[in-house]
Amino acid sequence: MAPIVLERWSVGYSNAHCPGCRYMAGVGVFHRGAGPYPPLHEHCTCTRSSIVSRGMSRQAFLVLVGEADRNGRRTARIEARARNLLRKRG
Repeated sequence: MAPIVLERWSVGYSNAHCPGCRYMAGVGVFHRGAGPYPPLHEHCTCTRSSIVSRGMSRQAFLVLVGEADRNGRRTARIEARARNLLRKRG
């Protein structure tokens, strides 16, 4: 059985986070290789970072896997919402 690797959107180190990147950071987790990847826009400093499950209970990990499954099904809507927020900022 292949390991399950989850990732979370992480905003960059800039003080001026765009609304789209802030939204993506709040969406939750994705399976590695699924969902949108940075950059979301020009000069985007965001990344996707792996979630370390060591020390996490099995139940907590399964909750995150369920969230990643849901986000995987909603990828197109999530990315469209983030890009819509980018357009509204300017």
